[in-house]
Amino acid sequence: MSAFLRRSLHVYRAAFVLVASIYATMLITYLMVRMVIGDGFWRVSFINTFAHWLLFPVFVLLPLALVLRTRRVVYGLLPVFTIATFWIVPYFLPKFMPSPEGTVFRVLTLNTRALIANIQPVEQFLVESGADVVLLQEVNAVNAASLLPSLHAIYPYQSNWSDKPVQSDNQLLSKFPIESIDYFELGLPETRAPIRAILNVSGVQVAVYNVHLDWPGGYARPAPSFLREKFENNYILRSALGFDDAVRNRQISALLEVLKSEPHPFVVGGDFNMSDFAVTYGQVAARLHDSFREGGWGMGASWPVMRIYGLPSFTPPLVRIDYLWHNDGLRTIKAWQGTPVGSDHLPLIAELELLDS
Repeated sequence: MSAFLRRSLHVYRAAFVLVASIYATMLITYLMVRMVIGDGFWRVSFINTFAHWLLFPVFVLLPLALVLRTRRVVYGLLPVFTIATFWIVPYFLPKFMPSPEGTVFRVLTLNTRALIANIQPVEQFLVESGADVVLLQEVNAVNAASLLPSLHAIYPYQSNWSDKPVQSDNQLLSKFPIESIDYFELGLPETRAPIRAILNVSGVQVAVYNVHLDWPGGYARPAPSFLREKFENNYILRSALGFDDAVRNRQISALLEVLKSEPHPFVVGGDFNMSDFAVTYGQVAARLHDSFREGGWGMGASWPVMRIYGLPSFTPPLVRIDYLWHNDGLRTIKAWQGTPVGSDHLPLIAELELLDS
């Protein structure tokens, strides 16, 4: 081996040791801060939202450290690798669900995006989905006027447009009779109201909730002077620097309080604007069943569909913020994501079994 090649390898190895050491130190520091603060401070909460993207590099760095025989780096990366393994790998393990014995019905949730111009792909997808119950968020008035009547033959039972002065609304479509439907508040009365409907599913009353929680990236926060112009004109930067999930977290607490008194088997679906890597997710998962976590495969990231923002279609969504939850009166058979339909969200579908009371 030439002297030049040895020097080059030495430089590359030293650079790798530096990068991997900084990565391990920052990740361990972050994980410790997360344990103490949780979602209590907006900067940490923002990082929590995308925590999985911070963990993925360790699956590359640790094998390289082993090949390069950088013992100290290996020791530094092992705690991160262990945490990442227990956190990420379960998403990709096969789910073995018992065969259903009771009534099975299919529920679909989709944020159609209020700005969507062509609603036809959504209509076609809903027709082909085989869903028995459809939860839609951000249905604007124009699309509601065309989409909802066109689906009446398949979904004869539908919620009405609420009497709120909103540009887009939540809508519920059902093949099952709707026995009652109510709108309730979660702390933001000026926004679209969550829906609670009682459906008659094969003679059993099932409560279905359709919610759209507060978007935590839309709050004004003073930007540094050198970023001010970019901050005002860049949606991603504005969302990052304006991140504040306090209102959304209060809504989640309020929703969980509402569900405490729900006497029926229930499904809660919609756009939660909450990553499943947020600490707040654990508060919900401790009370409810996450259908995709129990019956799906993969990370399940549902937002944003990158082609909507002009990026290559192969670019994956960043986070999972769309959910179908249920209580012990139901069981997940399987769950999966639908294909893009023109929204910046992917649809989520779950087959649920109604259990004996």
